[in-house]
Amino acid sequence: MLERADRHQERSAAARLHDRPGLVPVTDDDPLAGGQFHEVVVGPSSPLVGRTLRAAGFRARHNAAVVAVHRAGSRLSAKLGEVVLRAGDTLLLRTGDDFSGDSADARADFVICTRLGSVAERERRPRDTAVTLASLLVAVGLPAVGATSVLRAVTIAAGVLVVGGVIRPRDVWRLIDLRIVTMIAAALGLGRAVAVSGLADQVADVIVDATSGSGDLTAVLGVLLAAMVLTEAVTNAAAVALVFPTALSVAESTGVDPRRMAIGVAVAASASFLTPIGYQTNTMVWGPGRYRVSDYLRLGTPLCLVAWVGTSLMVVA
Repeated sequence: MLERADRHQERSAAARLHDRPGLVPVTDDDPLAGGQFHEVVVGPSSPLVGRTLRAAGFRARHNAAVVAVHRAGSRLSAKLGEVVLRAGDTLLLRTGDDFSGDSADARADFVICTRLGSVAERERRPRDTAVTLASLLVAVGLPAVGATSVLRAVTIAAGVLVVGGVIRPRDVWRLIDLRIVTMIAAALGLGRAVAVSGLADQVADVIVDATSGSGDLTAVLGVLLAAMVLTEAVTNAAAVALVFPTALSVAESTGVDPRRMAIGVAVAASASFLTPIGYQTNTMVWGPGRYRVSDYLRLGTPLCLVAWVGTSLMVVA
């Protein structure tokens, strides 16, 4: 009796959903039937702002169906097709397998696009978690015991993720940002040129001479300041590559432990708080949070000062 009552309730609920205006059932031949889930944030300059999903032709434009809309941390209960979108709205999408956050339309409409996976992927999440942990142990454990280099260990770990099915082979290249790779490679080459040409030694001599009589702390402050300024214009990895040769030369001239100096440069290059373009996360929240450049300067300056002075003190301690 209870089973028949449950089945009757399920059929009644399905019938009510079928009768709701604007809802179209997904059939087996629908491109979204076996698709993915994505979470996107509407950008401030998006053509979607001020329009409803229906008026914007959202499904035809992106081959995606909106499942839910969140605004200011709360889910909107209104009919999705009638919601007038605003900048910063978060949309949960059911997409086809060919959906890409890097397409021209997606870049124009969204400032953030995060793939959440498919239903099948969520069902096998416990296995994916185990495979991911195994790859992490490989990446960290093998170099720790001296079995292989960090590069080889990370490559093996990536292979484990692909073979284990956590990452699809066709997604591997899509997940690699070639622009960042190119910038880091170019910065490493430029950093090597700075060291080999003697420019690093000359810059170090200038810093040491300018801070002579003021102690090692002043010289370290100068090096870390250079790293913090550079990281606002390039990636933190590129800033480290450019400043590191000079930092080592300063360490040798002042007697500061080179290992402490290296850690200090790494920390300083990560203290990117002053501009919305200094780091990816700064840019991501810029539009949705409606921040201004002055907001970054006002809140970022104290943080940078604390990081700059605090790290310099730890280097020379």
